[in-house]
Amino acid sequence: MASGAEAARPESSGTGHGSDEPSPPLPPGADEVTRKPRPWLFCLAAYAVSRLFVAVGALAAVIWPARGVLPVSLSQFAKRRDGWWYLYIARHGYPRTLHPLALSHVRWSPWAFFPGYPVLLRGAHLLLPIRYGLLAVGVSAVLGLTAVRSVYHLGQTVSGAETARWSAALFAAWPGSAVLSMAYSEGLFITAAAVALAALVRRTWWLAGLAGLVAAVARPAGVAILAAAIVAAATDLRRTRSPRALLAPALTVAGPLAFALYGRARTGDILVWRHAENLWHQRLDLGVGFFTSWGTALVTGGRKLVRSATTAMGLTAVVAAATITLRSRRRLDLVLVAYTAVALAQMLGYSLVFTKPRFVLALLPLFVWVAMAGARRRLAVACAVCLVLLGVFSYAYLTVLTP
Repeated sequence: MASGAEAARPESSGTGHGSDEPSPPLPPGADEVTRKPRPWLFCLAAYAVSRLFVAVGALAAVIWPARGVLPVSLSQFAKRRDGWWYLYIARHGYPRTLHPLALSHVRWSPWAFFPGYPVLLRGAHLLLPIRYGLLAVGVSAVLGLTAVRSVYHLGQTVSGAETARWSAALFAAWPGSAVLSMAYSEGLFITAAAVALAALVRRTWWLAGLAGLVAAVARPAGVAILAAAIVAAATDLRRTRSPRALLAPALTVAGPLAFALYGRARTGDILVWRHAENLWHQRLDLGVGFFTSWGTALVTGGRKLVRSATTAMGLTAVVAAATITLRSRRRLDLVLVAYTAVALAQMLGYSLVFTKPRFVLALLPLFVWVAMAGARRRLAVACAVCLVLLGVFSYAYLTVLTP
């Protein structure tokens, strides 16, 4: 039986010849147009299911707080850990010194946090002047949904509708996605990064540049977008010699450069962000600290062992995803490979970052490649297991773990 697209195709090519010749194959995702799909509805459903498990974990933390941990309200879930700093920057902006004088967290500095997310919160507050904590909950909820939809878009760009659905489902179910319900910058970064990568694959330079700029001012991981943009521009310049390809890397690098210049104008130190990172002990050690901490965690046990175990789980998942991808022997887009290589190197180089489930979210192409290579039944099992772990991690992030 002919599909709707085949039935609507004319029997004559208009050249006087018959129509016995086979029609050219449709590009990935083009068959969806005739079926009028609703990717937003699918992404909303996947995201809603994942948030249900987050809510169960958060509710468990309120009812059964861990020993020595004060119970928290559900509204406080959005302001945990880094969320406090983002809300501080949204309210007060960046200070004129590395160490703010009026902060209780005097050992650290808000300059370690990129401006994309707090600027968005500040803009939203101008339009809707409600409490920043409540506003952050709503903004993060919307950004979480757009992140899932953007991953869907990337999967559709790379390999069509089936891959898009599984990519979005895996991403929404991944345990680290609990931070999409907190006042963290992951939702903004993932949304922009996925759009930028899809635009680079399509060679839509202006969109790739603008989305890359947003990603680069949301998180330091934006350097991976810059690397992907440089690779895409270099390959296109060699083929077409059109300078338009330079638009993507130029716009992407403009964001971090503007932040550095603002830091210099504000504090007199163009490297104030790097110095603030040092206060948080974010130093390049090529992952040595992670492996040495395992020995300490095995001896002392307790929360250190839990933290090390969750990071090891993230590393295991990354290795498994890479193995599945390589065994599929599919041809991978060089732009996505460049992004993944830089993002992974940046992750493994810093022991305090390493492969925490939260940071694995940034490895967007891995979700797409696993969705391309995995069998449906195995993908469904993976999503189910991840959803259960998502509830567990949501509980842990309120009690014993730092995301």
